[in-house]
Amino acid sequence: MSLPKMAFLECIRKPVKNCVLLLVLITIFTCALVSLRLYASASAAAEEVYDYIGSYVQLSERDEVEAEDVILPEGTISEILEVNYVVGVNEQIADYAIPVDFSSVREHTGVTPSGSFSMDDITAESVIIDANLDISLVDIFRLEQATITNGSMPSEDEPGVLVEKRLAEENGLSVGDDISLTSNVYDTEITAEIVGIYETTAYFEITEANAIEDAIYAMSPYNRIYASIDIGEALFQRDRFDRGLQIYVDRPENINSVGNTIKAFDLDWDTFALYNMTETYAQADASDILLLSNYSKLILFFVLAIGAVLLSILLTIFSRYYIYDGAVMIALGSGKKRVILYYFLSTLYVIIPAFVLSLVISAAAGPLILDNVIETANVSSAGVGSYITGLEAEMSATLTELKAVHYGVFGCVVLAFLALSCLSPAFTLIRYKPRTILSEGRK
Repeated sequence: MSLPKMAFLECIRKPVKNCVLLLVLITIFTCALVSLRLYASASAAAEEVYDYIGSYVQLSERDEVEAEDVILPEGTISEILEVNYVVGVNEQIADYAIPVDFSSVREHTGVTPSGSFSMDDITAESVIIDANLDISLVDIFRLEQATITNGSMPSEDEPGVLVEKRLAEENGLSVGDDISLTSNVYDTEITAEIVGIYETTAYFEITEANAIEDAIYAMSPYNRIYASIDIGEALFQRDRFDRGLQIYVDRPENINSVGNTIKAFDLDWDTFALYNMTETYAQADASDILLLSNYSKLILFFVLAIGAVLLSILLTIFSRYYIYDGAVMIALGSGKKRVILYYFLSTLYVIIPAFVLSLVISAAAGPLILDNVIETANVSSAGVGSYITGLEAEMSATLTELKAVHYGVFGCVVLAFLALSCLSPAFTLIRYKPRTILSEGRK
């Protein structure tokens, strides 16, 4: 009789044992698939959070230090840019300013303000000057929510400003023109050249929660002007390194490596400190999602561990049947390898339907279970903002479908349980002589 047929008859000859084994395997595999889908969904949400925030640390004076004129030693930035995984550095100075001889954009949807409001530099005419050492690292450009339509980005080598397309069209401005801005707070005025024009994918919707009337226009994404760092320093009377140096890393997992390297620099670490801003913002804005991501790993681990223990106990109970039958086969002339393959096939005939049924059950029951679990991790807003631009991060998790790599992991889990099911009887037969097993009889 062929070996596959013998293994199939073994399954039929012991229906109770194999039905129990089938039910246990279906339970283990279904729980593993549901847990794996939870892990995949939570991991995808956590990755989106980190992608939105960006991977960076900030080098600045310590919070408890009140030193004046903190100066970063010359050459430090160049040294930082040589560190592995560092993709760039940025310093940002942003504040409100008032245009001179040009006007802000009032284009919007939603509620139209019915009154006026002013406070310091925040008026309906105000714009935001966002001065940077490297504008390409600013979120709106890093996340490709804006593109340069004409000219180039301002930099230390090419100082100037970058204005939004609508602001340029509103005032008939183009690359090469000069604009002037003032700050009532600092009593300053500067003139800068437009070196580029950008277009944002954002919109500007004013909500009923707006409490500053027409001054809300100052916060429009169309009224945000990006500038080289020197313009921010002059207009807002800020010193270089006043707001700290942001050091961008290629991936979140490399932040610690970069941090350890920079901490080895010859700096006054009683004055300076390095802060993991990615983790700070992630914990502040999406702590529940990150917690779900961590818990999903533990759930998957415990499901597999408990499943392995449960299967081991069950196989220990049934192993005497396999071992005794194997001893008989060896005594009749079968090789040990053939007997072990016989066990393998008989177990495979049970595992295959368990594998298929677990896929069906998890596909049907998974969403019913996981939708509620994931919903509890989503961050809900405490209220409605004064405006919406469409650039805001949702910071929420959604149930995702398993990818090929996840099914590959699940396939490895199934193979691992298949190997585990054959391990005990195979080890016993290899270690002991058939005469010894037969003399003990079937138990």
